[in-house]
Amino acid sequence: MLPIPKPNHTYLILSIIGITALLALCSYVGFIFKNKKTTFENYLVGDRNIGPVITGAAVAAGYLSGWACLGMMGVTYSVGWSGMWFAGIWTIIGIVPCVLFIARKFSDFSQHFQAKTVADVLGIRFDSKAVQITAGVVMILLMFIYSIGQLKAAATCWYAVTGFSPFICLLFSVVVVVIYMVIGGYTGTQWAMGIQGFLIGAACLALGIWSLYLVGGPARLNELLMAQEAGLVALIRPELPQVGSAQLFSSMVGITSTFFLFFTMATGFPHVTARFLGMRSINKNDYVKLMLTVFLIAGIPIFLNAITGLSARAIWGAELLGIPPWGADLAAPFMAMTGGQL
Repeated sequence: MLPIPKPNHTYLILSIIGITALLALCSYVGFIFKNKKTTFENYLVGDRNIGPVITGAAVAAGYLSGWACLGMMGVTYSVGWSGMWFAGIWTIIGIVPCVLFIARKFSDFSQHFQAKTVADVLGIRFDSKAVQITAGVVMILLMFIYSIGQLKAAATCWYAVTGFSPFICLLFSVVVVVIYMVIGGYTGTQWAMGIQGFLIGAACLALGIWSLYLVGGPARLNELLMAQEAGLVALIRPELPQVGSAQLFSSMVGITSTFFLFFTMATGFPHVTARFLGMRSINKNDYVKLMLTVFLIAGIPIFLNAITGLSARAIWGAELLGIPPWGADLAAPFMAMTGGQL
């Protein structure tokens, strides 16, 4: 239907302008709050007065990671509708309990005991320095592994618009992350993430709608997928190996396990739960605002992200799988680049 987009100077210039503008905005916000810091504790957790909307947007930004904005598109691109359990439905399920069970208790507990980090909260809760140290070490190790996926996702986007080598694309990603992370302390980061949450959520929403429009709507999407392979429109694919990661799409055991995976993982993400450390005490109306903000910014766009992957498969078939090392993760940036071809 459309050729695979090729890198060109226009895409590169627009990408650099967009990243520069976002970094400039986040840096400006960071410097504003950095100048207001008077103590190290204030730098770490701010004044603990951030409202539910900015907190919700920051939480949503934590969910709209490289995995949510590229990886899940790659999953549905690779295996079709059965990938929705892993890349859409259960991901949304994970968002709700995080806000429902963690937000208020985490905020109140951290304020009452003046906890400054997620590890502090756990150490105080169980009255154990060993728990605090263990939690900190585990989080550092796991977040290091997690960050690899995020850097790869960013590098995938750089490759799509530049065509540069994997090393150069990863280097670009690292530089951008370092610049972003060193500015502003907790409050600056919270506001910067809130801004990103609104922008990324809107971008994912627009991309999902655009992708569906590009293929001619839901019915046409399924027709194109069916023409390639009948399994792409199945909700469960028992013909796939029922071992390893393929079991997530091939059996009820895998699909059910995915539910518990996202339920436990989402409520334990330290980079997400940390967003509640600086939140003010909230009432019922604030709680509704928090939940609604997270769902609107992350919940609906996450579902449409999976649709973007399906649309990319409908348009390009399995061609992207033959582009190492990025493969199916190119579905999202290439779909975004299609607008320049029309």
